[in-house]
Amino acid sequence: MKKIVMAGALAAAVTVGLVAAPKAEASSAKYTIIHYRTVKKYKHGMKANFSYQLPQLKGSSAAVKKINKDIKKSLVAEKKNAKQLFNYAKDGANNGFKNLSYYDATTAKITYNKNNVVSFKSEMKWWAGGVAEDNIGSWTYSLKSGNLNFPHQKEL
Repeated sequence: MKKIVMAGALAAAVTVGLVAAPKAEASSAKYTIIHYRTVKKYKHGMKANFSYQLPQLKGSSAAVKKINKDIKKSLVAEKKNAKQLFNYAKDGANNGFKNLSYYDATTAKITYNKNNVVSFKSEMKWWAGGVAEDNIGSWTYSLKSGNLNFPHQKEL
């Protein structure tokens, strides 16, 4: 009987120890890159191409939700620029321009992902038949709070 009581006490102690042990917090984030693309073709071989890579962190913490929401703002803004790009291509086709491909392309990647910090880099290239823009942007977030620490954007 003494052995059964001792075994039961040992099992209970191990179970309590496992339940009471603090969870290790991840110091990096899992993520995915979502690709958006729209191609519109117009007469005379005119074409406009919008492509966007949107990084999204995986997880349900308040910090991850805050970061993902903030990053999506850039997609919304760039979609507005894409509408202008499509209008330029359509106007060009209506004014006799031929066989040109206008584009608005944004690529993204995670450049740092450890020590409870995640950094993103994006490169945007936009061309509409003489009107062009190239930008590089970077954002660094705390994985603990979701706060944006170091935003930076540079027009090339």
